[in-house]
Amino acid sequence: MTNKEKEKLLKPKIVKSPDYKAIYTTGVFGSLTPLEGRMIFYLDRMIPRIKEEPPGDMETGEIERELLVEVHMSPAEWISISNWMQSHIKRFKEEGALIKEEKTSE
Repeated sequence: MTNKEKEKLLKPKIVKSPDYKAIYTTGVFGSLTPLEGRMIFYLDRMIPRIKEEPPGDMETGEIERELLVEVHMSPAEWISISNWMQSHIKRFKEEGALIKEEKTSE
């Protein structure tokens, strides 16, 4: 791409929605069809159970999964986001920063 072609590209004006917020997520699930991609981000929390013996001791009682946000997009955008994420993962691995890859349920 030439410099003139780069100059012709429109740069988006960034505007934050009044509803904009940052969230922390522990996972995502979703689907991709020929019509759209859909991802639901969630946060898992361990809910402890107090044991009777010894007094005050705890164990994991259950896991609460809170659904945070559902995102819909075109298949093309899904692929674009995947490529963007993969490029970051590649750089991350090359820098030796990746500690542990977690298994996913596909």
